[in-house]
Amino acid sequence: MTTKTARLICAALCTAIFAAPALAYDIPEATLDFRRAQTAISEGNYGKAIPILREFANGGNASSQWILGDLYKNGTGVVKDLELAAMWYQKALSEAPAKIPANPPEPETTEKDDWAVALLRLRKLRTMCPAITATLGAMHLQGQGLAKDPVEAYKWFELARSYGHPKAFFLKEFVAQSLDEDEIAEGEDRAEVWQKEHAKYDDLVLSDFSLN
Repeated sequence: MTTKTARLICAALCTAIFAAPALAYDIPEATLDFRRAQTAISEGNYGKAIPILREFANGGNASSQWILGDLYKNGTGVVKDLELAAMWYQKALSEAPAKIPANPPEPETTEKDDWAVALLRLRKLRTMCPAITATLGAMHLQGQGLAKDPVEAYKWFELARSYGHPKAFFLKEFVAQSLDEDEIAEGEDRAEVWQKEHAKYDDLVLSDFSLN
């Protein structure tokens, strides 16, 4: 594969990650207002949904932060603002683990409704984590909303790869072509530090616990 071809493939993959529409969020929030926001989004009524999402997001709700990140990234219902998108993505990654049980729930000792909510929260985390880490990598690689930093992009792509994102391995390897050995080591070290600081992700996102 020529360098030019690799660059075109990399650009296409970054575009696919970066421009993807908001996901179909599987979120177990029980409040009526949040369900109204989800319904409004599905109907394209962003004027109704966004104020509700902002209220939840400002209160530390990772689901709302993730959705707002996508909306600002794509300019859907709001003025496109990549810096705000990056802020909400990073907040979501920080907030999400606090909402996940310390250990996978046991059906024999957990109320049925609590069990269902725990499963949905785990499913959300396993979808959100690779999606956001890959997007932050693309933003750093392209210098959109975040400082252009190939080492930081390498870090996020490595994290996305470890959490199962299907395109992250190729993107990480492509970025590595422009880095020297010390920079690659720095990117690996940054990823390792992040994982140590967010150990709960590894415990749950990469665990053998089944969601079925």
